[in-house]
This record gives sequence, C-alpha cells and structure tokens, in this order.
Amino acid sequence: MPRGGKRVKDKSILRDCLETFKHLNAIYSHAAAEADSDRLRKAFINIAVDKLELQAATFNLMHQMGLYRTRPAEDAQVQQVRQAYRQELEAIQGTVAKDTAARPGAERQPEFRT
Repeated sequence: MPRGGKRVKDKSILRDCLETFKHLNAIYSHAAAEADSDRLRKAFINIAVDKLELQAATFNLMHQMGLYRTRPAEDAQVQQVRQAYRQELEAIQGTVAKDTAARPGAERQPEFRT
C-alpha cells in the first residue's frame, strides 16, 4: 500500500479510537453519577479516568503525527469563554440558593469554586 494511503488509514483508525474513548468516558461518567453505592461509583470513576487518559494519549499521538492540528486560542477567546462559564455558574448558584431556601430545615448552600 502506498505510504499516503497508510497515513489516511492511520488517521481514520486513530480518529475512531479518539471518538470511542470520548464516548466511553461520557458513558462511565454518567454511570458514576447514577451509581447507588460508593463502591460502584468509584469503580465507574476509575474506568472513566482510564478512558480519559487513553483519549489524551490518542490525541497526543495524533497531534505529534500531524493528524490532529490545533491552533492556540487567542486571549480574547479565553476570556470570553471564562465569562460565559462564570455567568452559568452564577445562574446555577442562584438556582441552588433558591432551592435551598425553599426547603424546610436547609441551613446552608453548597459552595462552588471557579
């Protein structure tokens, strides 16, 4: 097989692996959130972390091979995303505060860090 064809095949296989690891991480993270015991939750979290590490390794390999190119984000873009997430966090904190205040016997609300 010509060298160029092998590179396309490698890219296709690695992209499929990357997407699979992303999907598996999401599934195991969701399972951990829904688990009804600490032991099961920890098992799902460990599996999710493993898939996340495999995803990162696959991405790094693709990046080193020139199969997944990225460009650095501009400072303005980073600040824009940070601001959007701060607004979302404030909205969530407001909702939690309202829910907590509405519940009888609720003394304090959870603290979120940015």
